[in-house]
Amino acid sequence: MSEKSFPLGDAKEKETEVGIAHAPVLPSERGTKSDADRLPIALPETEGARSTRTTETPIEGTLKERPPTSRRRIGWGSTSPEFLQLQDDGASVFKPKDNEVDLRDNVRPGTFYKRERAAYLVSKFLGFELVPPTVIREVDGQIGSVQQFVEDAKGPYEIPSGAKLLDRWPEELMRLWLFDLIIWNSDRHDGNLLFKNDRACAIDNGLSFGNDKPRLYSEYPGRALPQGTVNQVREFFSWEHGQRILEDLLCELLPKEEVQAFFSRLEQIKKQLLEVGVIEKVEYS
Repeated sequence: MSEKSFPLGDAKEKETEVGIAHAPVLPSERGTKSDADRLPIALPETEGARSTRTTETPIEGTLKERPPTSRRRIGWGSTSPEFLQLQDDGASVFKPKDNEVDLRDNVRPGTFYKRERAAYLVSKFLGFELVPPTVIREVDGQIGSVQQFVEDAKGPYEIPSGAKLLDRWPEELMRLWLFDLIIWNSDRHDGNLLFKNDRACAIDNGLSFGNDKPRLYSEYPGRALPQGTVNQVREFFSWEHGQRILEDLLCELLPKEEVQAFFSRLEQIKKQLLEVGVIEKVEYS
């Protein structure tokens, strides 16, 4: 498998996804002592808290089961997303498999909707709460991803020009940077990033996990990560049971080699945090 590494500039693009204003969600079982236990101090997480990561949340159930009452197109880009109204005020965004178009060398049309779900699972198992709840379901005979709509969220282009995002939400953007490295996102830009209540929402993740050059919103190589983010990563490294469950779930959505590359990147991050305390370079696999 060929390797690509970051520092990362603009991704090779034929086109980018159009972001749609979409509200996010979270993960346990402590493994034996390992290198992860020697990472900077983290508060232990309870079994109950971790168990929420391995079970379907009520929001996921709503997105999967409630019948649709209306649908309308709200964007174009790579998936021509639609606003999908579900029974009893279930607002969501539907991205049909049939609408996907060719945008990357290594992420093929017909797989974007699975990658949307995979990105949500990674965010959920790591406890990052960046990606709104996302499921796969059929709507009117079409299979695709359905993601919770984030009410009252704003994109970077809707925030007053005097507010510098990098200064206003540095910890959120550093966490987003790490997340996009982990999922190897080749399409992060103003159109697929939202903010609500000072939290980032990472939407439109269908161009992730493939061996294309990452496109990141901002870059922080060699910078100390927020302690909360380090704690979340450390917890996941110590949670061997959760890692096995996540691997099984990802293997249902992605090619085996992409799942292997994903865990390889996690190992690279773990090693660098242990040895130098910062992340300087991450390779695809």
